[in-house]
Amino acid sequence: MISDALVNVKDYGAAGDGTTDDTTAIQAAVNTGKEILIPAGTFRITDTITFPGDMEMVFDDGGKILADTGTYSGSYALRAEGSITQISDLGSNATKGDTSLTFASAPSLAFDDTILIFNPTDSSWSGFRTNYKAGEFCHVEGVSGTTVTLQAPLFDSYVVADVDVYKVNHIAINLQNPTIENVGSALGSIYVEFGRNVQITNPQIKDANNSCIALRRCVDGDIFGGRCVNEGDGGDDYALAIGNSSMITIHGGSYYARRHATATGGDAEVGCVPVRGVKFIGCRISND
Repeated sequence: MISDALVNVKDYGAAGDGTTDDTTAIQAAVNTGKEILIPAGTFRITDTITFPGDMEMVFDDGGKILADTGTYSGSYALRAEGSITQISDLGSNATKGDTSLTFASAPSLAFDDTILIFNPTDSSWSGFRTNYKAGEFCHVEGVSGTTVTLQAPLFDSYVVADVDVYKVNHIAINLQNPTIENVGSALGSIYVEFGRNVQITNPQIKDANNSCIALRRCVDGDIFGGRCVNEGDGGDDYALAIGNSSMITIHGGSYYARRHATATGGDAEVGCVPVRGVKFIGCRISND
């Protein structure tokens, strides 16, 4: 049953015939900011569909996005990206296990905001690689003057002079039954950066490039079931890549890729902190 509350991409001119380029029509529907329906049909795109903010997208039975060769400029078929804003420095050192932070001046934060503590020095977390840098995500419990209480204890200790502190302007994404086949030049199928409350249910993805799903600098997310297959070339291909993210749970599902079916690790951009609290439960994971 199709909900009347969903915006049908066909109402914005998408054909869904597998041949017409539906990129512009789908992007126009997404730009409404409303819940999006991909109905039955094959919707061919040749450029990235960018989510402008929090988004729910539902794929109906028989609905599929075909990512064909086009002008993705090194990006993915579907892309959702939040941001970070630097705020006041810490006013005193923080110790592992602390449940509060003291800032140099009253920070612009409120209950349930997300803080990102980040040490930009190469190898500040581990000398194994230069881009393994210290830091973590924290959720705010309360604010009183320059003191911020946290919803959970700190994973690590931090020296004032070593770290920068950011507020995360996160993006929330809910994808239901996303069915995507990447046969072209897109770097991958689904990319979420600085996401929180990310939910992907029953992904059905076939890819031949970097990643079927990539979560970067995300916190609090769940992936439920589905099947992600990346035939790749054995180089940099993954079915599921989780980079610099925290508190992500993968509930079942099947993941296959030529190189790594699943991978947790990191990059070198601002805010690329260690991966923490990631759980794989009852998954089928394989490569060749």
